Amino acid sequence: MKQWRKNAPFLLFLLFLAAVLYALKFERGETPQERAKKLGTLLDFQANKVTRIQLVGQKGPITLEKKEGKWRIVEPIQAEADQEEVERLLKDWQDRQTTRIIPGKEVDDWGRFGLKEPKHQLTLVEEDGTQATLLIGDEAPDNAYFARVKGRDQLLKFSSWFIKDTILEKKLDDLRDKTLLAFEKGDVERLVLQHGEQRVE
Repeated sequence: MKQWRKNAPFLLFLLFLAAVLYALKFERGETPQERAKKLGTLLDFQANKVTRIQLVGQKGPITLEKKEGKWRIVEPIQAEADQEEVERLLKDWQDRQTTRIIPGKEVDDWGRFGLKEPKHQLTLVEEDGTQATLLIGDEAPDNAYFARVKGRDQLLKFSSWFIKDTILEKKLDDLRDKTLLAFEKGDVERLVLQHGEQRVE
């Protein structure tokens, strides 16, 4: 009993230290790298480091590039991108996990899932040149799409809604900046509206 009382302060300190470390980890949350180590992560990337997006969906290829902190569409046209929409997509792709994983050794023919020569894909390129590509296959009967991360020997399944909303059915107009005029409110000195001979100031 005396020995236990002697060691009690040290044991309490260890318990306190363990609680503090756990709380710090809980507050910090998982990093993208930690999430990527888990099976089922969509792609291994960090959203804030992506500088190029290549999306090949049902509406055709779309390429965006980030320069000086701003996203621009560079293919099939040159135009300003909707910054909030692009960042939303990156967050969705970063956080998304699969609904099912099938080891590659159980796949005898990738063509059965539309992944031998896939027509649609998503490629993300980080500032250091690191590249990650998600290949999109056929739609499964259970409201999901088959997919495969290029370079990984795994057959993945993602919800049909997610794949369609963020990749397959994404249109150029969804990503284009629709701002009519870009200006700072404080810079405006006068507003003039004119239609024919009518003029309002």
